[in-house]
Amino acid sequence: MKYKLEQATARHFLLMLPSVIMENPDLVDEYFSVSSLIQVIENSYAFTMVDEDGFPIAMSGVLPLVPGIGNFWFHWTNRIKDYKIALIKEFKKNIEIAHVRLNMHRLESYVQYGNKQHYKFNQVAGFDLECAIIRKGCSKGLDYHLFVKIWE
Repeated sequence: MKYKLEQATARHFLLMLPSVIMENPDLVDEYFSVSSLIQVIENSYAFTMVDEDGFPIAMSGVLPLVPGIGNFWFHWTNRIKDYKIALIKEFKKNIEIAHVRLNMHRLESYVQYGNKQHYKFNQVAGFDLECAIIRKGCSKGLDYHLFVKIWE
């Protein structure tokens, strides 16, 4: 299957939004709106994997938090099953590029507790589990795992 990478945009995210909400219904609420998610995309080093028709398959990015530390985030559509290997390769490559361009020594990735697919993806992408559970880690009181990737 053919794909290409593009700079992540709000348009990509809006096209993906129905799939993203199905995958993670707690993502958007009264505190974390669609517009705030778009701000995260616009302030991140981010890319979107699109198919040959230009429809988004997945997007990921690194949002700088403080100098040297960033938050790695990702969303995908249900079409990911056709692109899993390519996606992992591209995510890993772009994590390394973000590490160099943004001078990161630590990336954090938060995964909602019990989300086995995202848990496994973080492990395959080279992140280590740092904290098995962060209790009430969001406005809805949900629990999260904390994964990190650290460069010496």
